[in-house]
Amino acid sequence: MRLVNTVFETRISVPYYCDLDFVEKDSLYLKNQLFLFSDHAYAYLDDASLGQQMIKLEKQEEERLLKRYYSEYEINPIEIYAEIDEIDAEVIDYSVDSLNHYQIEQFLKDYPSFKLETAIVTIDDKSFEKKVFVEKTALEIELDSINEIMMTGEVA
Repeated sequence: MRLVNTVFETRISVPYYCDLDFVEKDSLYLKNQLFLFSDHAYAYLDDASLGQQMIKLEKQEEERLLKRYYSEYEINPIEIYAEIDEIDAEVIDYSVDSLNHYQIEQFLKDYPSFKLETAIVTIDDKSFEKKVFVEKTALEIELDSINEIMMTGEVA
């Protein structure tokens, strides 16, 4: 059984500009991802599919800007230009204790073989509680699968 005290989150932002004066410089932000291992997080940053995700995000931002400015300036389409050479990508390590509710839910969704537990840590006769992720036993995983089938009627 594995006990996880630290997880790794990726943060990726790319600044962009537009030829139109009324569109200010800004940045595109890819959804942050949580990983069990730091090497998986760094591999994600090196993944070629990030370029495709960035193109999709760029198109969404262009549509958002068009909706915002079309009625005032009647410009169609609005094109933005991501400054790929200025990508800000980082991996941040977090203690499980510091994760917010959304991050915990996302991690458990991405890693269904883990559950959130509270551990009691004792140092120099002082005890305190600490949240950790604990790998589920084979029986717990099987029970989760049975419960899922009973709830949805679908076999995973």
